[in-house]
Amino acid sequence: GWAVRYAALEGIGVVRDTASLRQALETFESLSREQPRCASRRDLISILETRNLILSGRLVARAALARSESRGQHLRQDHPKTIDEWRKWVVLRQDGDDIQASIKPVGGR
Repeated sequence: GWAVRYAALEGIGVVRDTASLRQALETFESLSREQPRCASRRDLISILETRNLILSGRLVARAALARSESRGQHLRQDHPKTIDEWRKWVVLRQDGDDIQASIKPVGGR
């Protein structure tokens, strides 16, 4: 719970940079490998909710690392400008435990 919240707050908040995004991604990936104990139905619900938050954090961090500009609510301190050529989609795909990012043109395939 707290490790997920801290990684999200410090790494994938509105203001980001490469170092904070990489640290957050590393934390989320480490947490995703943990095998928590489930003693009750309440534990199961909490475990599943936490797993979903971890996956969401991994997706946000991976997409943010792929975009080397600032746009909308995505503010990169190390890439502060909005670049017209970067008006593209960041597409994420999960293959097993790995998440891959690719860049696609808006309106393209």
